[in-house]
Amino acid sequence: MQAEGRVKRAVVQVISAMAHHGYLEQPGGEAMIEYIVQQCALPPEVEPQKPGPDGEDLLADSVRTISISTLYLVSTTVDRMSHVLWPYLLEFLVPVRFTEALTPLCRSLVHLAQKRQEAGTDTFLIQHSDNVTLPSPYALTTRLLAVSSNPYLGDGRGAASLRLLSVLHRNIHPLLGPRWATTIPLLLAHLDGEAQEEKARTVGLEGYWLLGVTWEHIGCGHSPVLPCVLVDGAMPRPGGGAGRGLVGGHTEKTLSQKEWEEKLLMFLQDTLAIVSDNTWICQLSLEMCKQLPSYNGMPQEKSSGSEFLLLDCVTSVTRHLALVALVVLAEQEEKAREPPHSTARSLASLQNFLYKCIGATLGAASSKEVVRKRLQELLETARYQEEGEREGLACCFGICAVSHLDDTLAQLEDFVKSDMFRKSVGIFNIFKDRSENEAEKVKSALILCYGHVAARAPRELVLAKAESDIFRNMSQCFSTKVLGIKVETKDPALKLCLVQSVCMASQAICSSTQGSSFHFSRKAELVAQMMEFIKAEPPDSLRTPIRKKAMLACTHLVLSSLKPALEEQMQADLVHSCLHSVLAVLPEPEGEDGHQESLYLDTMQALEDLLTSLLQQNMTPQGLQVMVEHLSPWIKSPRGHERGRALGLSACLLRYFLEHLHVSALVPFHNLGLLVGLFSPRCADLWPATRQEAINCVYSLLYLQLGYEGFSRDYRDEVAERLLTLQRGLVHPDPAVLFHTCHSVAQIIAKRLPPDQLISLLLTLFEGLGDPDKNCSRASTVMINCLLKERGNMLLEKVPEIMSVLRSKLQETREEHVLQAAQHSVYLLASQHRAAVVSSLLGSPLPFDSHTCTLWRALAVEPGLTAQVLGLLLEKISRDVPFKESRAFLLNSCPTRVATLLPLAATCALYEVASTPASRPAVLELYPQLFAALLLRVSCTVGVQLPRNLQAKERRSTGSGLASRSLEPCR
Repeated sequence: MQAEGRVKRAVVQVISAMAHHGYLEQPGGEAMIEYIVQQCALPPEVEPQKPGPDGEDLLADSVRTISISTLYLVSTTVDRMSHVLWPYLLEFLVPVRFTEALTPLCRSLVHLAQKRQEAGTDTFLIQHSDNVTLPSPYALTTRLLAVSSNPYLGDGRGAASLRLLSVLHRNIHPLLGPRWATTIPLLLAHLDGEAQEEKARTVGLEGYWLLGVTWEHIGCGHSPVLPCVLVDGAMPRPGGGAGRGLVGGHTEKTLSQKEWEEKLLMFLQDTLAIVSDNTWICQLSLEMCKQLPSYNGMPQEKSSGSEFLLLDCVTSVTRHLALVALVVLAEQEEKAREPPHSTARSLASLQNFLYKCIGATLGAASSKEVVRKRLQELLETARYQEEGEREGLACCFGICAVSHLDDTLAQLEDFVKSDMFRKSVGIFNIFKDRSENEAEKVKSALILCYGHVAARAPRELVLAKAESDIFRNMSQCFSTKVLGIKVETKDPALKLCLVQSVCMASQAICSSTQGSSFHFSRKAELVAQMMEFIKAEPPDSLRTPIRKKAMLACTHLVLSSLKPALEEQMQADLVHSCLHSVLAVLPEPEGEDGHQESLYLDTMQALEDLLTSLLQQNMTPQGLQVMVEHLSPWIKSPRGHERGRALGLSACLLRYFLEHLHVSALVPFHNLGLLVGLFSPRCADLWPATRQEAINCVYSLLYLQLGYEGFSRDYRDEVAERLLTLQRGLVHPDPAVLFHTCHSVAQIIAKRLPPDQLISLLLTLFEGLGDPDKNCSRASTVMINCLLKERGNMLLEKVPEIMSVLRSKLQETREEHVLQAAQHSVYLLASQHRAAVVSSLLGSPLPFDSHTCTLWRALAVEPGLTAQVLGLLLEKISRDVPFKESRAFLLNSCPTRVATLLPLAATCALYEVASTPASRPAVLELYPQLFAALLLRVSCTVGVQLPRNLQAKERRSTGSGLASRSLEPCR
């Protein structure tokens, strides 16, 4: 490699010397110039990267760098070379194999063109009739515009190409000068940054000045040192000062490729409008179509014969070096046959943009015949296996449809009906030109074309064609019938194209000014199709963007402005399918592919947008409740990542509801307690992110309540704002800190919760006692007890309901912390409503089960309360008669005594409370009253029978061997 580089450098030096002495003006000189251009076109990747054995810096003095500098020096300093280089260098602009040499070529041509302009118009205008090998104005426009789409590649070839295009305006079209004098500088200003740095220097030459390189280094020992000032200020001034440049703009890192391409397309459309010549425009479109295959990734041109012309050099002295150059040139061309992967990507990008240019040019053409002919040719020659080309073809059709919607749709339909398409999708296609796999790619491209047509064409025109042409043909392309049987595809690319096109078309319909009056009869069918795609995706992994794009499509389809509205059941099925498809996806291990993380975030955003659009259709507390009910199973999931995602979605929905809340009248937020009870225990979740989202949910709910109470949206409540300060405490994993924070959260809730919502909050928290996350279950107990302590005085009428729920919870679980929480809740409730609690417990079925006995014993933990409870029980025993007499038969003279339930239940309760060790102080205090009452109670139970239902219970209990409390008072 080093030897080859030295040979090439020597050849370049000789050619440079020949140029200075006028030898290149002789026949065969053009071959030498082509050799220089060939070296300029070397890809930077193949340049030597290590210093040579003699210490030379081959990277700085590489063949490509020296060739670029030599070409520029010859163009700008050797006046006698002007007529040799102009317009000959234009021949190298269009061939793709010279792409890497475009920047130095453009700079040299700009200088030569400016010199010609100074000499006069006649010498500047190119006579194409006398130079048949020169590219036409259409070819130059197409090529320079196409390579400008990647402006920072090739040492800033975008800016260089645009400058050359500006200089050549008279040769392109006589009307373009004034317009381009305004528009092209604006494009260059947008690039600015690195692109303007490229304008301020010549590649390699700046390095030569820094190294002290002069003509002697290149091989012209008798020539003076090159001045360091250029006509356009591109060269650095002596002392290292750069030439003038524009301020502001972008660099390679900040430039938006999409935005830049849009600017270039606007520039092209503006140019076509100025020309306003259908013949010229049609010829330009033809040239663009001709250049499309040049960007397929393989070189299309062969050598121009420079290897033979090189042998006809004018002096025998250089013949040997010419032979050496011939060998090197042949080796170089052999290596260039397979372009590197990065070059292939660059070519694909240029081809994609060229498709867009074709669409813009056809859109400006007034000849419908030409438009349809070009579209047909594109459909017949496209390489459908290439994803980038399918996308480019679709963009072309979409841009063309802006002006020719009917013709574009007609051409697509004609192609679908044509033999060429049928032989691609037929069942017996094993002997056809395209394989079965390519048939799917053809259908993908056509579906994508319909989507882009719908997205770009005028909205009002699209409405008339949406169902009859666009969606019908998309469905026809997607669903293939073989022998009358519908066959669904398994090709993910085809699915993705359909989803993307449905999304674009439905979005176009919704954004139309007449969209609200449009009746979309295929709406339910398309939503069902999207749901099938979503369900078909693996629920535990995320590998394709299908579900993301399908949810985006559904988001546009379910908008309330698009009639008819979806049925409630279909909406519920849609939400269920999407939640199951996204929330259950297993999290990626940390440090894995960043692409997966990006895809997951985009998918979650799509799910959020879909849920938001559904909520938007019913912005009421009931509508919010419906959405939360869908999320509730995931909020309570035993898997942490599912809970975290569900809480994140809930927080987003609540935030959206709050931001768009409009209350025309003071109405109650009737499900506030239920929602707060669902989210607040998550403040102790095992996952820190989930705890944070739980606080956000409660925060939004409290402000929603304030909104329904009539407060303005910008009102800030001091109590509710404390929730945000408590978030810091939730970061700490210490359970004691977490539960203390949960207690503080409950205190804030207690201060802002309306009284009518307290019972629903408590009941929901009681449900949370059985949460699979033990932290959240314990947080529920903390919050329940805090609320009972703070607001329990308002719950007198709800005591029986609360006691019933507590009994049922004790029956459902045996967790020790739940048992303790239930006992403490009974104690707090009894300390405020002891009579109601005692009455509620006395209403429990006899004999008392173990859970009821547990609740009775909770009333014995505090002596003062215990004494009051014992007093109430003594009152119940003495107030009612201990038994009732009944006669089984009329003639029987001995009546049967049956115990009454209330004294019996009070006696059993008295036993449970008094037998608790903690009740000893209260029992001693009331000992005389207790002794007298119980002694009287014993005397009243002699010969007394239990009620029949209790007798049956005791027999069943004895028969089954189950232990139970005895109802015999004298036990």
